[in-house]
Amino acid sequence: MIIQEGNKELIVKLNGLSNKEVYILYILVLEGMFFDIHYKIDNEDEIKQWKTIINQKLKEKSISLKVIYTPDNKEYVYGN
Repeated sequence: MIIQEGNKELIVKLNGLSNKEVYILYILVLEGMFFDIHYKIDNEDEIKQWKTIINQKLKEKSISLKVIYTPDNKEYVYGN
């Protein structure tokens, strides 16, 4: 396995039914191996728990993740 050193950026363009951040994160991270998040959150207020985990994992790997929700071009950035 080759591991790239230095900063990395991943940009995801997403077209979906809702621009709520919680639903976007369900699509991207729930049940995934990288973030190791296996529980759903009930509301937008609990999203801080997920974002803490997501930002920590991305920072450890020097990865910046930008999600662009295309219907309204809203951007969500993690890991910086």
